[in-house]
Amino acid sequence: MQARLDLLRQLIEEAAARCPLPGVLRVGVVGYADHPYERTRIAGARFLHDAAGDDPAAVLARVGGWAPDPAWTHGHTTSVEDALHRAASLGWRPGVPRALLMLGTRPPCAARPGGAVRACPYELDWLAGLRALAAGGPLRRFAVIEPAGTWAAGGVAGRAAAQHAVEFWRQVHGGEPPDAAAVQHDRALAVLGLPAKNAGRQFPLALTAPVPVAGDPSKEAR
Repeated sequence: MQARLDLLRQLIEEAAARCPLPGVLRVGVVGYADHPYERTRIAGARFLHDAAGDDPAAVLARVGGWAPDPAWTHGHTTSVEDALHRAASLGWRPGVPRALLMLGTRPPCAARPGGAVRACPYELDWLAGLRALAAGGPLRRFAVIEPAGTWAAGGVAGRAAAQHAVEFWRQVHGGEPPDAAAVQHDRALAVLGLPAKNAGRQFPLALTAPVPVAGDPSKEAR
């Protein structure tokens, strides 16, 4: 997990540095652990953590205290679908483009029980969460994964989860995502809509609030 946190920190710091207007880039981060499946422990179980705001450094400071939770481990899937729904609810500015960076390994749970892939106890659908994120404005996506061989086990459930993971990550990324060891920062930031370094004052990723144009408070720039 530390490698993912390091990559996340580097990408957010670089994104903030490329924004020509400090304080207007809104960043949200959601961390997720495995579901608690015991019925007596589902209510009130805290397996999602989030941090969001207009100060990327403050968000990263909160994320820096996160650590893996070994209490909920069930191998083949994890609560990605819950994280997507949480991310969609973080209070994004309406009508502006958004960028989704996903770091992970295992795929989400299935929305309904009865199949080979373990079901979400809350019956959340990961695709509905992704659509909710895109509902407020255009959504750019980039995913970074670790090879399935680092987690998938054998048997029917393991093979089903491995295939589910391939399909999920390809759909989220829009193609074959890079693994954590091969990701290129400039490529990731370009796909997410961020300008190249020293590209002037244009900032095409509109995760920015309208700001007054100097000398004319009646006008706005984005």
